[in-house]
Amino acid sequence: MAEFDKEKLIEIASEKLGLTKEGLSEMLKTGNVQAITSNLSESDRQKVEKVMNDPRLAEKFRKQYKG
Repeated sequence: MAEFDKEKLIEIASEKLGLTKEGLSEMLKTGNVQAITSNLSESDRQKVEKVMNDPRLAEKFRKQYKG
């Protein structure tokens, strides 16, 4: 299994979201989910909100991507 690389994940996500790596990193540190999701489609925004509003899904996501 490949080693988890947070920096690479942030780089890929920032490109997809149309954000700088630094901007996305800061939003993640502060928990500013609205700023992160503002550039997403309505469908993708709803998916993110579903995870964030369901403690079980949020914990599963956190464990899966924890570095």
